[in-house]
Amino acid sequence: MSQDKLQQLFTRCWKDEAFKKRFVSEPGKVLDEEGFDVPEGLKIKVIENSPNEMNIVLPANPESAELSDSEMDQVAGGAAFRPGTIRRIALPTRDQNSKNCVPW
Repeated sequence: MSQDKLQQLFTRCWKDEAFKKRFVSEPGKVLDEEGFDVPEGLKIKVIENSPNEMNIVLPANPESAELSDSEMDQVAGGAAFRPGTIRRIALPTRDQNSKNCVPW
């Protein structure tokens, strides 16, 4: 997933409440419509953070699938793992001097 493309999707959710509700209720369909490669049968769940709540996703155990040494290095370095793919994810954080979210 392209970080720029994902950021555009988040920005659209923040500006368009109806789009956000649809993304939360039908994430796979919305991602597919927005041009993301969504493997068939992949279950996707959208969880929204709030000013008073932060959700942390625990990645799947890499030992449950056979990975090469370089794939293991990527997982250990902060990549999200889904069988057959490795994708890097930047988590939004709050800039200490503003209320805007910025990627790590």
